[in-house]
Amino acid sequence: MNNRDIRLQALLERYKKNSGQSKSKAGDIYEAFLKTVEAGYWRSGDKIPTERQLASAFLVSEGTIQSALRQLVDNRIITRSRGRGSFIADIDEGDNLFMRFFPPSMINTAGGKMFDIVIDKVQILEIHTDGPWAEFLDACPSYIRMIRYLTVDNRFTVFSDLFFDGGRFRPLLDFSPDTFAVIHVRKIIHDRFNAPFLKAERNVQITMADAEMAEAINVEPESHLLFLEVLNYSLRNEPLAYQRFYIPQNDWKLNIWSGKLI
Repeated sequence: MNNRDIRLQALLERYKKNSGQSKSKAGDIYEAFLKTVEAGYWRSGDKIPTERQLASAFLVSEGTIQSALRQLVDNRIITRSRGRGSFIADIDEGDNLFMRFFPPSMINTAGGKMFDIVIDKVQILEIHTDGPWAEFLDACPSYIRMIRYLTVDNRFTVFSDLFFDGGRFRPLLDFSPDTFAVIHVRKIIHDRFNAPFLKAERNVQITMADAEMAEAINVEPESHLLFLEVLNYSLRNEPLAYQRFYIPQNDWKLNIWSGKLI
């Protein structure tokens, strides 16, 4: 069975599983496409079957297929080209959050030497405990937690952890932690799982270090920390990843900016 057959079979299985949940057959086919895209069966640039092939496979009219495809075009899941066919769109990810630190004496952060955060240590584990990540991602049997220790010019340590649905993203456990010190996690999530980071909400507050966090980043218990929470969304505004940073009190300037991965 080739990739084309596997994709079509996955489409049909998803369609049969969720049949009747939408208001129309076209809606059910649209949902089947979305689910198989999210599950990684399709990649950007893949050509999908013709309207006639899809109508034959789904046992519906070509008009129903055309209606489903229009919904996919409207939501930028596919592109259509007269004479060439329909293709999975190249989904443009949202801006990534970058953090940099500047010495306190630097007035203009547009020039002079800056200090990027360097990934010093990475841990990946599966957990079964609840927390704010569970509230955001919804209840899951387990979660994949990626812990990162980030250093700034060997002066202080920033603690960060990132949470994913343990069912869908369990293969992350097979990666060497060193991989995530070289390749950005967003790229792996997009390329391996076909799950683009499209939108993020960011919340900031001042908190205090408990004993565990104080030991992790070598600060005094109950010292003040800057807490940055990032809620990441994917296709259809579905929660994708919960992320947080704990930044120790310091006199350096924190510069947060958004941009594309290179």
